[in-house]
Amino acid sequence: MNRLVLTTLFASAAALAQGPGGPPPGRFGEMHVMGMHGMNPGQVVAGSPFSGQEVTTQTETLANGTHITHTMTSQFYRDASGRTRVERSFSKVGPWSTSGQPTTMVEISDPVAGARYFLNPSKQTGTKEVVSPRPAGAHTRMTHTASPQVTTASLGSQTIQGLTVTGTMTTRVIPAGEMGNDQAITITDEKWYSPDLQMTVLTKHIDPRNGETDFAMQNISRTAPDASLFAPPSSYAMTTRTPGEGHGGPGMPPPPEE
Repeated sequence: MNRLVLTTLFASAAALAQGPGGPPPGRFGEMHVMGMHGMNPGQVVAGSPFSGQEVTTQTETLANGTHITHTMTSQFYRDASGRTRVERSFSKVGPWSTSGQPTTMVEISDPVAGARYFLNPSKQTGTKEVVSPRPAGAHTRMTHTASPQVTTASLGSQTIQGLTVTGTMTTRVIPAGEMGNDQAITITDEKWYSPDLQMTVLTKHIDPRNGETDFAMQNISRTAPDASLFAPPSSYAMTTRTPGEGHGGPGMPPPPEE
């Protein structure tokens, strides 16, 4: 599995949805990061508990026409206080694999209390990361300068997973010659946002430089998850680190212990 897929799996801090309009496109040549959870970075959504499966699929097309597809399915939970839990299983993914066997990593975010936990159930160990508490409903805004080469159009509304969602299509064109390209490159982002859940539940990103990445929230249940899911079990051996310390910066879990 390549570096883009790894970045996709752990880019919670750069989540893919910035409200109904979506995030601003990055500078040309940047890796397009599709974060998980479909929420604003740092957003706390209270009073709307649910659970579901996050399915992210990346398809690359090689020069000879060969298609390479990677699919990751994660279990996602959110309680009425805005705490979240994500369970991800990996198979032979660099330092996150253990003796070639599939590894499950759990990330719990408690933004109200100001803590994030990365748990390794197979070893019953975990790392606590202390973060600044944020009030429910708060989120980080991202701003950008509008470009005449970027257009956004409304796709109207539809029902997905029993939710009324609104769609937008953002198109960005890199002109010929901008980065050594002999023809214009068109990049599109389709996003479907649920005001009820305050998150994006379906996206499609197409960039001819690295293929197509799709995200979908499936099997949504509005039943409140059990409270025990949002705290490390008392039997786990826990360590504490500051944001940015360790492997890959804030939001990046440390590899499982050897």
